[in-house]
Amino acid sequence: MQVCSRLVWDCVKALQELGSRNKLTLAWVPGHKGHKGNEEADSLAREGAGRALIGPEPFCGIVKTHVRASIDEWMDGKSREWWRNLPQQRQA
Repeated sequence: MQVCSRLVWDCVKALQELGSRNKLTLAWVPGHKGHKGNEEADSLAREGAGRALIGPEPFCGIVKTHVRASIDEWMDGKSREWWRNLPQQRQA
C-alpha cells in the first residue's frame, strides 16, 4: 500500500494499532441513508467542523509534486534574473 498523505498515514497507523488489540471491522456507510449511528456521526461532524482546529499545522498536507514544481519555478526565475544581471550579458 502506498500512502502519500500524512493524515491518511496517521489514520492507517492508528487503525493498525487499534486492530492489533481488538477485533476491528471497517464498513462503508453511505451518507443520508438513515443508517443507525450515521445521524449521530453527521451531527458530531457538524459540531467538530464549527470548532477551532486542534493539532499540527497544516491540517491538510501539501502534495510533494506541488512543492517541487513551486521550488523549480522559483529557481528558474532566480537563474534568469541572475543571468540577466551579469554585466557581460546583452539584454534581449
